[in-house]
Amino acid sequence: MDLEDDTYLVPAFSHPDLTESVRHIGILNPPLIQESEDGRLIPVLGRRRLRAARAAAISRVKVGVISSGMPVADGFRFAFWDNIHHRRMDPATTAVLVKKLLDVFPRKTAAEEFLPALGLRTSGFRLERLRRIGELESALLERLAEGRILEKTAAILVELTSEERRELVQFTERLGLNANKKAEVIGHLFDLSILRSRPVLEFLRDDAALAIMESDIPIPEQASRFRNHVRSLTFPELVHREVQFNHWLRSLKLPHEISLSPAPAFETGGCTIEIRADSLDEAERIVAKITHA
Repeated sequence: MDLEDDTYLVPAFSHPDLTESVRHIGILNPPLIQESEDGRLIPVLGRRRLRAARAAAISRVKVGVISSGMPVADGFRFAFWDNIHHRRMDPATTAVLVKKLLDVFPRKTAAEEFLPALGLRTSGFRLERLRRIGELESALLERLAEGRILEKTAAILVELTSEERRELVQFTERLGLNANKKAEVIGHLFDLSILRSRPVLEFLRDDAALAIMESDIPIPEQASRFRNHVRSLTFPELVHREVQFNHWLRSLKLPHEISLSPAPAFETGGCTIEIRADSLDEAERIVAKITHA
C-alpha cells in the first residue's frame, strides 16, 4: 500500500490523529483503493484511516477496490466530495485542492463543478496565487494551515528556491517572530533581493545581520534589531526621516501628557499633537489654557 501516493490526496492539516481511535474500535467505514498500472495499491478514500491502521500495527484492513482503469478525474471526484464537507478549509488545504483541480480538470469544469464549493471565485488573482501556493513543501503548507505563516507570505515563498524558503522560515522562527512579523521581514527581504539583484539569503549573512545574530543580547532584542535593520535597507529615506523626527522630538522635552506623531510616511510636513488628560476637569483646564494663550 503506497500511502505517500498523492494522486487523490485531499490534505487534512488540522485534523487529529486517528491512531488511538482505530486501535480501539477499528475501521468502521472501509477505505477505497485502486491498483495502479505498476501494481501499487493507492488510496482513493480513507488515507488517514489506513495510516492510522499502520501506526496501530493492524496488519489486515478490509477495503473496497476500484478498477485500475478508472480515470484519475473520476477518482478525484470521489475524494473531493467525500472530504469537502468535513474538512476545515484553511488556506493550505484550499491551495492544494485548487492546484489539484486545475491540474486534473479543464478549467471550465473546475470552475463550474468544484470551485464554488470552496467559496472561491472562478477566476482572478487569488485563484492563481492559491494554485502556486499548492506547490509548496508539506512542511510549509502545515505552517500555513496552522497560521504560523500568512497566505501572502506563502505567495512570496513560492517565488524562491526550496533552500531559500527553508532557511528564511527557520531564521524567522529562530527569532520567535509571529506570523505578521514573519510576513514583514520576509516581504522586505524579498523586495531587497529584487531591487538589488542579490540572492535573498545574502541579506541574512551581511556584516550587520551577523553582528546582530551573533550578539549576546536576548532573542527578542535580536528580533527587534534585525527587523529595524531590514526595514532601514528597504526604506532608507523613510527611516532617515524617522531618525531626524525622533531627534527633534527629544529636543523639545515635552511633558508626558503631550505626544507628537508625524504624517503617515512623512507625506506632508505636518504632525499630530495629542494631549492626554486624567479627567474631564483637567482636559477643560488644558483646552482653556490653549484657547486663551
